[in-house]
Amino acid sequence: MNHRTLRIELQVCYKGQRPIPKLESLPVRYRIDAKMKISKKAEYAMRAVIGIARNPRNVPLQISELSNSESIPIKFLEQILLSLKKAGILRSKRGANGGYSLEKNPSEISLGIILEIIDGPFDPIGLSTGNRPGTGLEECFSVLSELVNNHLDQCSIQDIIEKEKPEGLLAFEI
Repeated sequence: MNHRTLRIELQVCYKGQRPIPKLESLPVRYRIDAKMKISKKAEYAMRAVIGIARNPRNVPLQISELSNSESIPIKFLEQILLSLKKAGILRSKRGANGGYSLEKNPSEISLGIILEIIDGPFDPIGLSTGNRPGTGLEECFSVLSELVNNHLDQCSIQDIIEKEKPEGLLAFEI
């Protein structure tokens, strides 16, 4: 693979000197997998914390209940919850009425914190590991990483729960 040619092609597209070509139009050796996804483990961790935060009185939620309500495999969920507990996001209680509850207020827990605990910071091309793909590409992806990490750091669990509430609906708890 001719890395120099690929780097020049991406720099030209990034600087806006000509339209970005469709992936299908690039020769096979220049195609890049354009999907940037977080791991399933990180997604499950976010869903688990949100599920626990939805618990109205912060009563410990059992793993089996959480597994069923969020459709997360129980063995995988156990590993995730243990990581979140070690990081100070969750606390656990043993016994018949035991389970997991939030250690912090939902407004103090961001999606960025959860992602970093499980996967590390969002870094699609490994810049934090010393990967040096070229100046133009580094600049482009470092800006993208910063934007995504800042956005995730600003999205709290409380914000997510508030967005899920239907508007105009009054709810009373007795």
